[in-house]
Amino acid sequence: MKIISSKFSDYNSHIYSNNIGRFGAKIAHNLFYFVEGAAIKALKGKELLLHRENHKEIDLAKRLIKKEDSPWNGNIGKERECAQKIFGEIKVETWGDKVKRFTKAAGYLSCAVAMSPLALPAAAIWLTARKIAQENSNDYVCLKAEESKTWKPGQDISFLNFNVALTESRIMNHVNGMSDTKQRAKEIAKFLKEQSADVICLQEAFDVDEITPTIGIELQKLGYNVVIASKREKVLGLNSGLVFASKFEIEDIDSIRFSNLISIDARAKKGVVNFNLKLNDHDTISVSNTHMQGSFKGNEKAVKVEMRKYQFNEIKEFNERVIDHEKVRDEFVIGDFNTERFRENKEGVVEIAYDYSALEEFSETFKDLNFPDRDKSFDTPVEFEIKPEYNETGEAKGTSLDTSAASFKFFKEILLKEIEAETSLKKSELKQLIDKRLEKVDIGDARISKIIDDAIKNLVKNVYVKNGVTDHVCLKKKENNLFDETNYTYKTIIPYGKSGILSDHRAVKVTLSPK
Repeated sequence: MKIISSKFSDYNSHIYSNNIGRFGAKIAHNLFYFVEGAAIKALKGKELLLHRENHKEIDLAKRLIKKEDSPWNGNIGKERECAQKIFGEIKVETWGDKVKRFTKAAGYLSCAVAMSPLALPAAAIWLTARKIAQENSNDYVCLKAEESKTWKPGQDISFLNFNVALTESRIMNHVNGMSDTKQRAKEIAKFLKEQSADVICLQEAFDVDEITPTIGIELQKLGYNVVIASKREKVLGLNSGLVFASKFEIEDIDSIRFSNLISIDARAKKGVVNFNLKLNDHDTISVSNTHMQGSFKGNEKAVKVEMRKYQFNEIKEFNERVIDHEKVRDEFVIGDFNTERFRENKEGVVEIAYDYSALEEFSETFKDLNFPDRDKSFDTPVEFEIKPEYNETGEAKGTSLDTSAASFKFFKEILLKEIEAETSLKKSELKQLIDKRLEKVDIGDARISKIIDDAIKNLVKNVYVKNGVTDHVCLKKKENNLFDETNYTYKTIIPYGKSGILSDHRAVKVTLSPK
């Protein structure tokens, strides 16, 4: 286990250590952005790239329309309605349709080959620039708040976890039905400002060149100390995607990379980063932010369970080695564990997730604040699991959204269709008003504003979601804990903005009271 340790004050506030690195990064980032943008424009509306004619969504819609309602799968009735609004009468693809798609694909491939004289030099320039950026990048970007918060006895403390899905690839964003990282990063920064949590943990914040000047700088202005993982594992790999922000002073930063990553995660710096937070002159807590191995194919379930258990054990061993247990009162582990309690099988039956045993074993040491203590039996699900009292969305089927659902990918289009019937406004004008209300901007018309707001609230409440809760906030079970693991509130939130739904994950917010 290779541990990297340093003080918060020892790290640089810049992504790159010199101008050469900054120049390389600018060339690589802008070239990649331009090429992907050109590809998206060339293929706009085609089923090969964008979601609007993606047969995966049509298949899902057909399946939903036939499926019986279930309390475990979000609002099926609403999703049926959304699917019908977008797809109308869903037609089964004919052999002729398949031939047409194949012909189009062959045409696009021919165009790509014809462009190869330009593509090869561009790829060489991009690879060289990215290598220069990688060699001159810092491990972390650390942004210090002008003044840190001091915790006073009796005050609550709040934690927010959010997998933001801010990738470096515009094509990947479009395939997932989300807008570009550049636009969503600004809206996520606004969402984080609204939530004003004391401690923020983000995952999949991969595009550090876009995230640092938006989310990073904005949080710093709001009084947060911010740490952004910036160095990639490999030139053609990814950084850990972890961002941490605290209103309290950050003292120490310790990190490891998981030793058993496989598949695409092997090209990332996924692991765990631990932070010591100075609440006041007497009280210190530690918070670990992590993103564990994602899903992977080609292995038996038993192998996946063992991998989960191994990484949970690595987290525990890492914390034991870096945390001063005499000094630190409370120890939190927060992040995307890619481990859930429930999962829907191929027959549509919800059952205990096969890898839940790994989380259950981890929970013997750390209290999972996502759920109260309860029986695992499906015969006796607790009310909290179905509809938590503190859940803003009114539904709690998991933190992960189904990105192939009509209600997710066509969020703004569905809003427009639902609102059109209630107003006499032109479609172009109505689109502008919807955008403004999604950004919570006053439009000067109380009646229209209410119609739009009600439609937004209703659609957000009923966005189709996956069953599993993969994002967790955990507190180590200790006799002298500063905060009470039995006295807290938990809620899940679906962040949205002008871009529509801002991620394929819900945000999780936990607020604890002191003992």
